[in-house]
Amino acid sequence: MESSHPEATEKAIPYGLGVRVKRICSEEGNYRKHGEAVKDHLVNRGYEGAFVEKKLTKVDAKNREELLKVRGREKRSKRVPLVTTFSRGQPNIRNIFLKHLPILHASDRMKDALPEPPLVAYRRDANLEDILVHKKHNKMFFPDA
Repeated sequence: MESSHPEATEKAIPYGLGVRVKRICSEEGNYRKHGEAVKDHLVNRGYEGAFVEKKLTKVDAKNREELLKVRGREKRSKRVPLVTTFSRGQPNIRNIFLKHLPILHASDRMKDALPEPPLVAYRRDANLEDILVHKKHNKMFFPDA
């Protein structure tokens, strides 16, 4: 499958959609029907059927009541975020940091600044709308927007 999303995002989509369907459907029959629809849709979008089936089977094992519970905020990480624009051609930045972390940790100052590798986060690249529509002009024509 070809996508402009990070690999982890691509892999999480079938599971996330399965969880969403299980939360929404209160009856098992509806969940099965809509789960099949999700699977068909993802296969039509280029996902491998066996991969989608594996993720949906993982969702099947979850208890709906547990999925509906509101989870508390997890403890915030002290890792420094490294935010970069995602690109398919970009090397794996996390692996590069892990490989070179011992060089950074050779300096006590850097070891204190970065005790753990940075948390790599991706922002999306400009899409066609961002390129064609200028926010400055929108405010001029639509001041309340």
